[in-house]
Amino acid sequence: MDHQLSVIICTHNEAARIAACLQSLRGVADEIIVVDDASTDQTVLIASSLGARVVQEPWRGFGAQKNQAAELAAHHYVLSLDADEALSPQMQQSIVLAKQKGLQGVYSLDRINKYYGKYLRHGLENPDHKARLYPKDICSWSLDKVHERLLMPDDLSIQLLEGKLLHDTYPKFSDHVQKADRYTSLAAAQYFADGKKASIAKIIFSPWAVFIKAYFLKLGLLDGLHGFILAYMHAQGTFLKYVKLWDLQRVQKELK
Repeated sequence: MDHQLSVIICTHNEAARIAACLQSLRGVADEIIVVDDASTDQTVLIASSLGARVVQEPWRGFGAQKNQAAELAAHHYVLSLDADEALSPQMQQSIVLAKQKGLQGVYSLDRINKYYGKYLRHGLENPDHKARLYPKDICSWSLDKVHERLLMPDDLSIQLLEGKLLHDTYPKFSDHVQKADRYTSLAAAQYFADGKKASIAKIIFSPWAVFIKAYFLKLGLLDGLHGFILAYMHAQGTFLKYVKLWDLQRVQKELK
């Protein structure tokens, strides 16, 4: 059984949020490794001042960067966090207790997402369970261009820890719009590489289906205006993803 834990965090210009992430790890992490991709703000200085070991690595992609960070970890068990995430006090206690008992299998964290200054408790992203605490020798991250997944043996147990993983996504709506353009481009590129096709039906109807699910079926309407805006953004993201995939297919045909 393992009783020590390395935490890995990949960063690029996260000076505004890295401190809260690192401060939530006090008394939880036995080692913190920040793998930084050439930040031009105060990310490295802040991380170093709060006790993290900072390693500079060029960007390889989400999954590949996390795998590289895990290889640098001194301990068998790794907790992977994003710079805009922090552990709630109850989650801190849950991880400490799991360490005391001896870490076994994989642990999932219940993430709650904060959009435009408000934590949302309904909609498409609830519940949002993330497998993040794992043994690095038998688990690794997928190499998808976006939305990387933790790959693990089928017979490995998964336990849900009590408490919340606090995710401060987009402080402002404009931040969401900007990042959505980047993420939908990555998603479209992944679909294109996987051989998926964009059809008229998918471009027209998939956004509506996503909105209905997020706002009505998953009760995003209970989050007020925030819930409506987020459901709309999910729908728009689906539209952009398929249109960008269609555009990649169109260009490919023209080159033949």
